[in-house]
Amino acid sequence: MNKHEDPLTPEQIAAVPDSAIDFSEVPELDEDFWREADLIPPDRTEPTQRGPHPNEHRAPSGG
Repeated sequence: MNKHEDPLTPEQIAAVPDSAIDFSEVPELDEDFWREADLIPPDRTEPTQRGPHPNEHRAPSGG
């Protein structure tokens, strides 16, 4: 059951303290998990593009 009618914004999610998150249905990652885990390296065949950080402010270019 969803406690929120609308999806939370990133700012609202960041404001939720860890103590308010219910982890009871999340299984613990025990030794068996890590023993059976496979390391999958990232696909570096496709170039990635990174834009400016959301909190990065640039001065307007003068002219």
